[in-house]
Amino acid sequence: MLILSLFKKYILRLINYKFDEISSLQAFQIIKYSVLILVSIVFAKLQLPNESIGHYEAFMLLSGIVSFFWINGIIQSLLSIYNIKSINTENKNPIFFNTFLTVTAINLISILILLFFKK
Repeated sequence: MLILSLFKKYILRLINYKFDEISSLQAFQIIKYSVLILVSIVFAKLQLPNESIGHYEAFMLLSGIVSFFWINGIIQSLLSIYNIKSINTENKNPIFFNTFLTVTAINLISILILLFFKK
């Protein structure tokens, strides 16, 4: 019962927490990797064939290898741009839209490269 009340207190404190730019990025990274681990556990519990789980995990590994460096670079550059106080909210919208277009274009190029080198 004590553990449950402590857990409830901790969850309520997390719900009321005000995220800034850095802590929201950290929360996103924790959630992203937690979901990846949870999906792997669910696949194993569903008793999917090992070959299917292997294909999924190989795909996740390849997509991580292909996109890790430039996605992290874009995220870090957005953090530095976001913290500049001289940029007002009207000027931030084109930055985010241009970043979206850049990430989309790089993803399409990565997909084409992976399809080209597919067995």
